Amino acid sequence: MIFIERGVFLERRPFVIVCLILICYLFVAGKMIKEPPDPIFFGKAVLELNCVIEGKAGHAESTANGYRLDLQGVTLYENGIEKESNLSKVLIYLKEVPNYQFGDILKISGTLRPFELPTNPGQFNEKMYYRQQGYEYKFFGEEVKSVGDFQHYPGSKTQVSLWRKVRGKFDILSNKYREILHKVFDAYLGERDSGLLSAMLLGDKERIPKEEKQLYQTGGASHLLALSGLHMAFMGLILYRLLKRMGVHRYIACVAGLCFVVLYGGFAGGSVSALRAEIMLLILLVAELLGKVYDLPSAVAFAAICALVRQPLWLYNSGFWLSFGAVLAMGYVEPALLEWVSSYEIGEKLEKKGVYRGFVMSLSIYLVTLPVLMYSFYEISLYGIISSILLIPLMALVVSFGTAGGVAGSILYFLVQSHGGGGWKPMSLLLHGICGACLHVVKVVLFIFHGVLSFIGKLPAATVITGAPAFFQVVLYFIGICSIIIAIRMGKYKAGWLVIPLLLFLFIKLPQRQVELTMLDVGQGDSILLELGGENEVLIDGGSSDVVDVGQYRILPALKYKGIRSLEYVMFTHSDADHINGLEALLEQSRQGVRIKCLIAPDIANPDEAYLALCEKAEENGVPVKKMKAGDKIFMNSKGQKKLTCLYPTKTRSKTNGQGEEPMEALSVSTDKNENSLVLLLETGEHKALFMGDANETTERTILSMNKGKEEELKDDLESDCLKNIDILKVGHHGSKTSSCREFLAYTNPNYALISCGKNNRYGHPSKETLERLEEIGATVWVTMKKGAITADLK
Repeated sequence: MIFIERGVFLERRPFVIVCLILICYLFVAGKMIKEPPDPIFFGKAVLELNCVIEGKAGHAESTANGYRLDLQGVTLYENGIEKESNLSKVLIYLKEVPNYQFGDILKISGTLRPFELPTNPGQFNEKMYYRQQGYEYKFFGEEVKSVGDFQHYPGSKTQVSLWRKVRGKFDILSNKYREILHKVFDAYLGERDSGLLSAMLLGDKERIPKEEKQLYQTGGASHLLALSGLHMAFMGLILYRLLKRMGVHRYIACVAGLCFVVLYGGFAGGSVSALRAEIMLLILLVAELLGKVYDLPSAVAFAAICALVRQPLWLYNSGFWLSFGAVLAMGYVEPALLEWVSSYEIGEKLEKKGVYRGFVMSLSIYLVTLPVLMYSFYEISLYGIISSILLIPLMALVVSFGTAGGVAGSILYFLVQSHGGGGWKPMSLLLHGICGACLHVVKVVLFIFHGVLSFIGKLPAATVITGAPAFFQVVLYFIGICSIIIAIRMGKYKAGWLVIPLLLFLFIKLPQRQVELTMLDVGQGDSILLELGGENEVLIDGGSSDVVDVGQYRILPALKYKGIRSLEYVMFTHSDADHINGLEALLEQSRQGVRIKCLIAPDIANPDEAYLALCEKAEENGVPVKKMKAGDKIFMNSKGQKKLTCLYPTKTRSKTNGQGEEPMEALSVSTDKNENSLVLLLETGEHKALFMGDANETTERTILSMNKGKEEELKDDLESDCLKNIDILKVGHHGSKTSSCREFLAYTNPNYALISCGKNNRYGHPSKETLERLEEIGATVWVTMKKGAITADLK
């Protein structure tokens, strides 16, 4: 069933068909399963649980904000009483590095929380990602105490089987050896290259500097930073054939090669790519021992089913599809494209010179993985094929010399630690030379990687934001690719040109609503996206006081998901951190990511340091800064139907010019930033939306006076009664009781009220009084902490 006597492209393979049907069924069935609306802790619908947990300490790593480790075989205690729970593996976050040994039983007090579901378009699905790795909850630890090791501590769940003891020992030894390799790489390569090599050989991506990650992503070489199952299988196969040449019996050589890959995969974290490599190598070696023909589709199908039996949720992991897709691309798309190119005279000439095989291989992988990248990350590297052609061949040097250097360096480390180098000086010098020479080669290759990717990153449109294609587009694309490949293999070579329109089909954006408002869920903060048609996208605010790196992890993904490549205007209502601290990330990536054409600031007389720093950041990144005050308008179309009008800050008479005249000057000398908020009115011809920033009752009454014409000096700034019958009101100051006074609400009379605030925020937003006032006027209230991102159609 898995092995065949003779592999033919169109030969029937019932096993492959059954596996394909089963995978499709699991994918569709999984999509239909809905998550529970509220997190459940052992029968309690709560957001968090203060408790004590106990378990075996597993893999650990430093993070930007502290320390993170696994806790396995977990027991939970609430108020000192052990509770029945289904916990087996919990992710622990600590502020400081605890004093413990890998494999110790730890008792940690703190707060247990569920992983978060995405509440914004394009947001990372934290819950799905960590469930795929076996984590059920996250725990924010406060006090850590080591109470023994997993083999001797009588209360440990990890003693229930011999397998757990063996696996526990293996984990401890693996962790110690990883630490030794880290020290060796750090000593010979330096921090940057050590982090890169650790990712490529050990799967430790946390050690890569942030700037280097971004460089590889922009250059379309992120796959080089992942542990390659292909290289694992290659090394296992080399070991098998080397042992056979040395006269070792083929069965022993087969077991040795397979054990190497299995142990390496477990040592490097057991990723889906590693598991695929293990299973496919097993099938290849068994086929060779039995004298059968290795059948790639059957091997891929069997490996996929085995992977999904181990972790069904891998079916929704982009790494699963990228790993298996790359193998299928090399096995089927590449030969078909080579045959197609060779059918032309120029192809025959190139084939004789052997200059285009690398390009065709990279193109094949690109064609298969492109929709997965678009569907998962909403952007692609335009020059990814170039970087792959140039760098993938060099990866063999990194893997081989990096492995050799790591082995030599670790042996040297053991000698120095155990004997201080005494008596072993010749051997130590030899190992030092081998390790230094091997890792120097790695350093040179990584230097080339850095130079090539830096050059590619500076090219125009290095990264292209595509948005998320519709699911049916992805399905039809793959059906089209399969049809084209079959046609080529049947001799219909003209079908190869159909790849071009098929690619264009994938990039077609479906018609979008002409005017759409989206209040993003940024926790305790504000961020509103206006899609006004004709590439006229506007972002009002972008900050949070309780979501870390809100610009990178909430705002940018939403923009990319929607396929927004540029923002006509980014406006900040005032300079509180919960309104602007995410805008820095947007400004920093403006040249290569989502382009920002203009930053709009409130025109005030006393800007603070945060205000000035943001404007300076914009100018550093080539973004012009403009200021708005009451009466200023921005027209978003030629007919003037769609426009943004500034209502505040307004102008006031503040001082004379020596002739008794009082010139109008920009408001505001208030030390309360909220009173300086930029207040904006959006009019689309059919609907009106009012954005209040953090304006309070004082500002509301000033705006009302202006609109009613009570202030003679200011009445010309606004059209009379423009605030009557508002469709959507972005409630001021997150729904605090100091905003949204009765007079203001009665005059504007909004149909819908949108409030942005974070769960369990310490301010008590939105206030009960504000909600009651909104209820009195009959407004429908939507709050981000309950609904997530809120989208309104304003066409």
